[in-house]
Amino acid sequence: MISDIQERLERMGLTKNPFLNYEPLNPDFSKVFINRTKELYKMNLALEYYKNHTCRNIAFIGPPRIGKTTLLHYIILQIQDSFRCHYLEYPLRFNEFCQKGLAFLSEGKQGDTQALESRELGNRFIEATQAENHEVVFIIDNFEEFLQLPDDEVEGFIRLFRRARCLFVIACTEKEWEVLSSRFSKLKYAFVEEIFLLPFTLKNCIEFFEMRLSLARNGNVNGIQPFSEESIRIIGIYSFFVPGRMSDLANRVLFEALTEDNDNIDETLVRDIIYKSPVMSSRISGLNENEISVMEIMIEKNIPVSFEVLSGILGVSRVAVAGYIQKLIERNIAVELDSPGKKKLFRITDDFKKLLV
Repeated sequence: MISDIQERLERMGLTKNPFLNYEPLNPDFSKVFINRTKELYKMNLALEYYKNHTCRNIAFIGPPRIGKTTLLHYIILQIQDSFRCHYLEYPLRFNEFCQKGLAFLSEGKQGDTQALESRELGNRFIEATQAENHEVVFIIDNFEEFLQLPDDEVEGFIRLFRRARCLFVIACTEKEWEVLSSRFSKLKYAFVEEIFLLPFTLKNCIEFFEMRLSLARNGNVNGIQPFSEESIRIIGIYSFFVPGRMSDLANRVLFEALTEDNDNIDETLVRDIIYKSPVMSSRISGLNENEISVMEIMIEKNIPVSFEVLSGILGVSRVAVAGYIQKLIERNIAVELDSPGKKKLFRITDDFKKLLV
């Protein structure tokens, strides 16, 4: 079976699965990173402020699988020659963080700190960062795990974030960041920049496929084959253009195509795979082509849309669009928003988003 799959991959012109994870140490890691210009600009700005002794801590916020960890690793690769970077995959307990942080700052010469109380450990950490210009960046991933820490430890961390003379960069899921910010009011003062990572655009989506497919091919060949552009668009839509989910769905589609010995991946194949999911099937079964088109337009635009916008795109009357929307509302796929004025606005429900991939 494995040899058959490999042979079929090669027949597609591929030497490996394009949608496997690329670890930061992989020489191609930077190539598969789809440039997030705004986020990197703000990061570079924070580093410039830091060089001038002003710490502008950064919080990268976004839903799961949006690419927060990938962005952190990319940043580390870009700045590690100029700054000492200390990356934590998950938050540590307060005392452990201070002890390891002191060891990192002093390069192992901090002395015995095991007997120190938490407050004193925090003071030592702050003093160590103020002693000289270390140009140190502490990067904490999966910051949402702070919700599992005792409140007094979180307060201790916030004190470090606000007083230490080093730069803190964190990544946190959106909903948990809201909870943390609500529970600990000073947290937002500790992070000058809150940068919300947005889903990919369709253009980003095409770039994602082009780069990964080129790295998986024999020779320097460009293009998106064996995928069609419309198949990529559908993959993007039904993963809500979230990179991690998009990769998962693309991998699933590719495996199905290889299993069925199908050398071309078109829109029909992708839709068949998505629609045969039991959960998805129960929600969209019986919807007509126009109702599905409205749903997909709403996902792709990723902003609330009106009858007028949908009517213009589909080339049908507002009355017809109202009927399509009503069907989606009945299926809990779309919801009407509270909006000022007479114009009605609609978006996809959070409940339906959870079903996608």
